[in-house]
Amino acid sequence: MKSLFAIVVSLATFAGPLFAADEPQPLPPTQAEVSYGPHARNVVDFWKAKGNGPRPLLVHIHGGGWIGGNKKQNAATVQLFLDKGISYAAINYRLTPDSPLPAPVHDAARAIQFLRTKAAEWNIDTKHIALTGGSAGACTSMCCCCTTTSPIRNRPIRSCANRRESVPPPWRPGRPRSTRK
Repeated sequence: MKSLFAIVVSLATFAGPLFAADEPQPLPPTQAEVSYGPHARNVVDFWKAKGNGPRPLLVHIHGGGWIGGNKKQNAATVQLFLDKGISYAAINYRLTPDSPLPAPVHDAARAIQFLRTKAAEWNIDTKHIALTGGSAGACTSMCCCCTTTSPIRNRPIRSCANRRESVPPPWRPGRPRSTRK
């Protein structure tokens, strides 16, 4: 029994480093913990994509119901976009109830405006900025994209609501959902 224990301990000791190589390694941001506003949580991480000319940018807004969460990103996710020549940014924003809504949305808009001011320095194509996020981050992304006015001066991104093309909704109250027989 003692020899079995010794074998297990030896394998764990010597094999551990072999398996550690399979663990995902962090991908340090090109710019880390850059302040975009006056509050402690107003920080952004930015990963610069390689390529000729200004690069498109994907901004990730974390979820968490506006009461939790942070901008920490999976290196594999970030690398996926960098490999396609798309720069990546992840932001933190103030959380509720200390800063009730719409403060997190205002922070996200401020972060996007800040990223636009860094366009020349960080090689960002300001005409190709997209937002993403899960849960509260998705809602915040939509609030930033689909309003005709911005909570801060100068629209931080081109607003979907300002586009001239219009697509009629497939269904409206009072109209049948399907006209098929």
